[in-house]
Amino acid sequence: GGYDGRFNPDMPITRQDAACMIFRLLSLSATALGNAGEDFSDSADISSYAKEAVGVLRGNGVVNGNENMFYPLAKITRGEAAVIVANTLGIMNR
Repeated sequence: GGYDGRFNPDMPITRQDAACMIFRLLSLSATALGNAGEDFSDSADISSYAKEAVGVLRGNGVVNGNENMFYPLAKITRGEAAVIVANTLGIMNR
């Protein structure tokens, strides 16, 4: 992936793009993923390319949101990234 064919290593990443990266990692690792979880209140704001990733990651407890909001276009914080990585490792080790 990237943006217009560019990697842009110094650009911040959105929460929905981070979800896509983790979803692809889990899909490549042949980890059995469960079904998509309940929609977030702001699911209409999630870009079409990221809807499946966000839904499946929520259904598997990788992303949780905040008060049923995902905030897909917000930049992901270091703390949020750490939680997602820890949750992903938990799935990969099951």
